[in-house]
Amino acid sequence: MATMVSGRMPRAGLLLLPLLLCFGPETVGSINPAALRETVDHVNKDGLAVEYAFAVSLQKASCENPSGLEQVLRRNKLQDMQAASNPEGVLYDPDEGPIVAARMQRLGRAGEHAEWHLLQGDRNSPVQKLLARTYNERSCLIFFTIRSPCAGTCLLVKRPHNILRMVSDTFRPIDHNYKAFVFRQIYQQDQDLDPQSLLEAWHQLPNVPLLCCDTNGCRDCRGNDPSPEPSACLDEIRAMRQLLHPSGRGQEEEQGAEGRAEDVGESRGHLRRFGEMPSVAVSFCSGDKSHPMTEDAVWFLALPGRPG
Repeated sequence: MATMVSGRMPRAGLLLLPLLLCFGPETVGSINPAALRETVDHVNKDGLAVEYAFAVSLQKASCENPSGLEQVLRRNKLQDMQAASNPEGVLYDPDEGPIVAARMQRLGRAGEHAEWHLLQGDRNSPVQKLLARTYNERSCLIFFTIRSPCAGTCLLVKRPHNILRMVSDTFRPIDHNYKAFVFRQIYQQDQDLDPQSLLEAWHQLPNVPLLCCDTNGCRDCRGNDPSPEPSACLDEIRAMRQLLHPSGRGQEEEQGAEGRAEDVGESRGHLRRFGEMPSVAVSFCSGDKSHPMTEDAVWFLALPGRPG
C-alpha cells in the first residue's frame, strides 16, 4: 500500500492525472454521442419534409444501446405518427403510447414553431403529459431539431413564443449524462450571423447540452463554459464563412456591424451579420450534405437511462 506523504500525490494519482486531463468536463458528464447519433438517425429516417416535432419514451436498454430500436420503434408506427402530424398546426397527442408530435402553425409572416407547440401548456403540454406517464429517475431526455433553435424568437426571452422557460423546466430535473438538445443544420435565417453572436445566442438555452449531429457524428455546441475555447460548432461556422467568402468579401461589414436575425417576422437586433451572405441550398453543421433540405423539422425524445 502506498504511503501518503504530506504535499505529495500518490503514484497511482500521478498515473491517473493524464487521463483526467484528457477526459475533462466535456466528456465526463455528457450523453453518449454514438448512441445519440444512432437514435437520431433511426427516428428521423424518412421524416416529414415539413416543420414537425415529436417526443418518444424508450426503455433504458434502448437509450444505452440503440441497436434494437427497430423492434422498439417500429417503422410502421413511426410512419403512422408522421402521417397524423402532416397537416399544419395539428397535434398528435394520444392518451397512451410512447410518442407525441406536432406541426408548425404559420400565422402570416410569423408562426408558432413545432417545438413550442409540444412544450407549451405547462403540465398539460403534450411533452409533460408524455413524461407523466413514462418518465422516472432512470430516464434520458433528448430534443432533436433539424435546424438549430432560432436566435430571433426561440432564444430571445422578450419574444412571446420563446422556448427558454419551457426548456429549463423540462430539462432541469434530468441527469446531465442523459439529456441533450440536438440539431442537424444551422437555422437558415441565422446563417448570416457573426459566429460569436450565434454561439452566445445558443448559450441562452438553459439546463441542457446543445449538440449538432450529422453523418460525421455529434459535437458539443454549447459546452460548460464558452469563454476559454470556442466550441467545435463555432469553428465549423467560421469554416462555412470562409467557404462562402473565400476572398474575404463581407469581412468589413462583419467588424462592428450591427444587424438582425430575422425569424418569422421578428428580430434580434444586437446580433451581428456575416455581411451579405449568399443563400445556400444546404448548411449542415459540418458540411454534411447527405440529407435533403427540408423546412424546420423538430422532434423530442425521452429515453430512460441510469439514475443521477
